[in-house]
Amino acid sequence: MTPRVSSLNALTSLTVALTVIIPWAFLLLLLTPPSFALTSEPHHYHDYCIVGAGPAGLQLGFFLKRAGRDYIVFERSNTTGQFFIDYPRHRKLISINKRHTGKTNKEFNLRHDWNSLLSDDESLLFRHYSKEMFPHADQLLRYLRDYQQRLGIKVQFSTEISNIHSLPDDTMPDGVLYYMNDQLNNSYSCKVLIIATGMGKPNIPDMKGIEYAEGYESLSLHPEDYEGKSVLVLGRGNSAFEVADGIYGVTNLIHMVARSRVRLSWETHYVGDLRGVNNALLDTYQLKSLDGLLEADLTEVQLAKRDGKVFIEPLVENMSEFQKIFGDNFALREPYDKVLRCLGFSFDSSLFQDGESVHYFEEFPINMLHEFTNSTGFPVKQVLVLVMEYGSEFSGPGKDIFRYDRATGDPGDAHNSNFLHPVLYYYDTVPTKMQMKTKGKQETLPRPAAMHHIVEDFLTLWDRPFSHIMPLRHFLDHITKTDLRDRFSQACFFEAMTHDSVGLLCKQRYLMGQGLSATPEMIVETDVEGLWPK
Repeated sequence: MTPRVSSLNALTSLTVALTVIIPWAFLLLLLTPPSFALTSEPHHYHDYCIVGAGPAGLQLGFFLKRAGRDYIVFERSNTTGQFFIDYPRHRKLISINKRHTGKTNKEFNLRHDWNSLLSDDESLLFRHYSKEMFPHADQLLRYLRDYQQRLGIKVQFSTEISNIHSLPDDTMPDGVLYYMNDQLNNSYSCKVLIIATGMGKPNIPDMKGIEYAEGYESLSLHPEDYEGKSVLVLGRGNSAFEVADGIYGVTNLIHMVARSRVRLSWETHYVGDLRGVNNALLDTYQLKSLDGLLEADLTEVQLAKRDGKVFIEPLVENMSEFQKIFGDNFALREPYDKVLRCLGFSFDSSLFQDGESVHYFEEFPINMLHEFTNSTGFPVKQVLVLVMEYGSEFSGPGKDIFRYDRATGDPGDAHNSNFLHPVLYYYDTVPTKMQMKTKGKQETLPRPAAMHHIVEDFLTLWDRPFSHIMPLRHFLDHITKTDLRDRFSQACFFEAMTHDSVGLLCKQRYLMGQGLSATPEMIVETDVEGLWPK
């Protein structure tokens, strides 16, 4: 079977397309485009707009300034590197500051200097700001401020960008112009948009009872608040181990749980995985000093609070499966005094205008569908999976593979297709690991929210308007709650006058084109009656 996965998620495209690709067949699904909120406030244009004045935004600003480009860097706070005002919470960076290498080659030395940005100013090397191998975050803040001020990088502070979207513009290199607003409703546009905000939104799982956990962004840093307490830490990365390192000397015990095993940077050679500077808890775990690490999918368990204690327990619907696996020996059965959520950060897409977009992933292993986000790094809400399947009666012991009724051409009987044909599974949420494990042996995937078989085709083209395309369009209408029927201008005009909203293609082709073309008589009458907008 050849799986293809599309993920529906809120992002920024003007005209978004879902391409359902099957061999030699193509279907385009247009979703509702966002509209541009016109305002009477000032409008500003720049060739390049950079959102975020952290290390990435400042570095790009330096190169654009040196190249003489028309650019602007937007920063919502009043300083550069705003993320590092709060994080890391214990203020020790994990980016190394190796000041001496015994070499004079600048490129070689920069390989061992993970904090300096590139410039033509030798004084703007981070080794002049700290002597620590793992510097204090405040030193990085001071460095970024100096970098911006000394190099004259154009940053517009206290500007919170939102409502980002694009509109078609044939004069632009990519055929679109990007628009956005700030908190004062000033509008901006640019031909190139760079989002340099990084990953700054705390990652909060869809877990029942998560409100009983204290977040990394606000938890106490005072060890005395954890004195003699049993603590559960949700997470397995640097933020989780950073917090554990700060308190493991005063607690009864620390248990750490996440859905995947700990990944050590010296083993994976990825600097974002767990660093040695933060992993003291591994020592006490391996030396059997009460602390412990284990793996569990947080979406399959819940937090419950009783008598001032917090318990972690399976969801009611998973209880029987848990009892089969663990019996009465569930590792996390004892209550905790505190639960700390330290699950890292994700990208904050709220600065984009609400809309829908579709992303296409080919050849993703369908048996790992529950691990989609973890495997791809792409957050997803809804999933549409395309799988090529044979019918259950296609072959096997005692099956007559040449029987006279072995094929069907009726779209209404598509679910009984015997030969290889496309099957679409739609999920409004990604299936869980438990659902994947407990699906029937004859089931390709767990039960979806909606399912569609495209009737088999002897020519394997699946391109007939009534047998293949129209039923598929009806299915996509249903799962996206979108009307994709095409209409003439007169029908769109009638619908716009009689309904609160119109179908997508009417919006795309009719309303975006400003409706019906005016006749000379209509123009004169509008002028006489004073109906032109002020």
